[in-house]
Amino acid sequence: MEIGGAVVTILGALDAFPRRLAARAVSSRSGVLRRGLSRRTTIAVVGGRMAETWEAARIAERLEQARALGAAVVSERRLLALLGLVSRPTDTRDLSRRSLAERSGLDEEAFAYLALFDCFEAADEPFGFRDLVAAREYRRVLDEGADWLAVVRAVRSGSGRMSQLRLERTAWNGVAVREGGEVVELDGQRLFGFEPGGEDADALFQQAEEAEGREDWLLAADLYRRCMALEPRDPTIPFNLSTVLDRLGGWQEARHCLTRVLKLDAGYVEAWYNLAVLAHAHIGAGAAARYFEKAIAVDPNYADAIYNLALLAYQSDAFDRAAHLWSRYLELDPGSQWGQKARHGLQLIAMAGRGRGAGDLPPPRPGLRTM
Repeated sequence: MEIGGAVVTILGALDAFPRRLAARAVSSRSGVLRRGLSRRTTIAVVGGRMAETWEAARIAERLEQARALGAAVVSERRLLALLGLVSRPTDTRDLSRRSLAERSGLDEEAFAYLALFDCFEAADEPFGFRDLVAAREYRRVLDEGADWLAVVRAVRSGSGRMSQLRLERTAWNGVAVREGGEVVELDGQRLFGFEPGGEDADALFQQAEEAEGREDWLLAADLYRRCMALEPRDPTIPFNLSTVLDRLGGWQEARHCLTRVLKLDAGYVEAWYNLAVLAHAHIGAGAAARYFEKAIAVDPNYADAIYNLALLAYQSDAFDRAAHLWSRYLELDPGSQWGQKARHGLQLIAMAGRGRGAGDLPPPRPGLRTM
């Protein structure tokens, strides 16, 4: 894995340094740092601060989104290693990932999350003896009923080596760290009071995502606008804002935001797609088709856009074009439920060609929301 030529997305926020410094470091290695997952993301980095405010289900959902896009999901320390900003460990390291999991007794899911939040001293395999000591301690508290996120938060609160941490369950079903003779409990302000000192784009963006996740659309819109004022050249901020504005019923404002995205980055394929979805709902099929065609011109393998363009062609009686597009869709996505619907569309075209009734059309694919 190399940074050169990669499109890097940070999920949450980094512990190591602010996003602007991360962007500079990635750029120095000929990569590009982008906010928000997209079809162009090749490396998704799990920022350590995501564990402070995100719940386990939302973290899992975001990581699954990244993997579904084909991105390599790596920890923050792994990013630093790729950037040449951390030195190689000098101790003996001869344990594979599988060997460490088996010898510690950690199940694969918990091990994967702990590794992505840098709960081991090694950023990746091979692991060392101190990693095995830490893994066994994690397994002990997990066996007592703690969840992986509680362990991550406890590890992040500790001040010593991970292999020297001693963890304890708490009465409120969390995990605390024993340092010396004291049990250091994690107070709510430390974990959940993520308030920026002044207007900070990274903090505002994270808070906006949190508000959006709670469906607090008005607050999310305000936070995205404040973030956009600080970083007017970042296309992901108006892209996210467009979705929030559409939820609030302001489709024209949403369309304006997507137009702004494309002025900043004409290759932002999801913006073309969402413009098509808005156009289909509020302007007309012709405008929608033009935007779907733009999306496909940017990304010829954008299956969702191909499917919907085929449907629009069918609805305008352009049966040959519809058949071509649905056949292309089946090359990209033959096995899903939408592949079955595309086959149904091709059957309707064959029936129409034999002079029979067309029957019920397959539905359009819904608009995408890429974070």
